[in-house]
Amino acid sequence: MELRDCRALGFSGAVDCAVASFASGVCSGIAASVCGDAQRVGWRGGAGTGTILSAEVFYYGFLPPVFSLVAKTGQMPRFAVFAASAVLVGSLSAAQRRVAEKLRRAHDELDRTVHELKNTNEALGKSEAYLAEAQTLSHTGSFGLDVATGELVWSDETFRIFEYDRAVQPTVPLVLERIHPEDVARVQLSAGSEAPPHE
Repeated sequence: MELRDCRALGFSGAVDCAVASFASGVCSGIAASVCGDAQRVGWRGGAGTGTILSAEVFYYGFLPPVFSLVAKTGQMPRFAVFAASAVLVGSLSAAQRRVAEKLRRAHDELDRTVHELKNTNEALGKSEAYLAEAQTLSHTGSFGLDVATGELVWSDETFRIFEYDRAVQPTVPLVLERIHPEDVARVQLSAGSEAPPHE
């Protein structure tokens, strides 16, 4: 088997090609497509099938006497070292594939999460724009209060209604400054405000 034939079957290195050439000779009675698939599965199959087939190929084709299934008792230490290293390499390869698959799944999940967050942020931005436009058209503002910190948050329209610059930090006394003096006491009473009365 030539190097270009090995590459066509999916083998790239010289060792892969040597094993593929030998396996091709062993599989000479089998259809080429089936043999090619068996070679690929055997050599790249990891700790299971690949280890068994590569050990058989090593025993049959590389330990003297070559191409013989007779007991090769003098070669058992070499065979044992090869089998142990094949199991180790196969196990490491299988572990690497598992980790790569986990990383791929995590990457895909992260991509989905990023896409969902992007869509959520876009929807939130649209909603805020619609709210701001509706408040501008209706001349109504909105505000929020962080109870834990006592911080007030105003919408753009609220700043416009109270005629304050956006740089100003909203406070209850600022609101009371914009209320008619006759209504300040009633507003403070209904709001339960501790702010000083407006003069």
